[in-house]
Amino acid sequence: VDALPAASLLVLAFDGESEEYAAHEGEVALAICDRARGENLGPAAGERSLQSMHRASWAQAPLFAAGAFVEMLDVATTWERAEALCLAVRRAAEGLAFVRAQFANAAPEGCALELSLLGFAGAPAEEVARGSRDDAEADLEEAQQRRETALAAALSAVADEGATISHHSGVGAFRHVFLRRELGEGIRQLRALKKAFDPRGILNPGKLLL
Repeated sequence: VDALPAASLLVLAFDGESEEYAAHEGEVALAICDRARGENLGPAAGERSLQSMHRASWAQAPLFAAGAFVEMLDVATTWERAEALCLAVRRAAEGLAFVRAQFANAAPEGCALELSLLGFAGAPAEEVARGSRDDAEADLEEAQQRRETALAAALSAVADEGATISHHSGVGAFRHVFLRRELGEGIRQLRALKKAFDPRGILNPGKLLL
């Protein structure tokens, strides 16, 4: 993608009703990449990427035990804004969390950015276990505050860059405060639709600012 500052690895995977069908889709996709001057690195690069993704999930448990927090965000933007968005989130979270970004769900218009925030939460688990219950509760409260501060800084940067605060994981109770900044006056239209389809307000009341 010309909008990115350097070459990127595009991992493609296909499934279907039969192995032949999936193989045909793969051949078509590789032909498109070839026309775009892409270099076919073979299946090994994709397999390594898949293994790395699975390892990242399992690697979180030792981090928690060591007193760290890990927060995952999925946001999305257009290709020409992708680099600026990534840098903006890293600047916003500086001093609060280390930010790892991975492009996902590539499309002609843009992509999702899967952001991993890793930061200091509190005392290691063994130290907390040796302390009193009050100390443990205080440590947990401080850890939650650090996590929420880092998360709010990252999401604020996403909103400032004009990106969407969620690609596929929904908004949730924490993110919804940033939804107004993303949608602007669109909130009024959504409220009108909600009132028309749910006049008694029984469908998930009070969520998504509706």
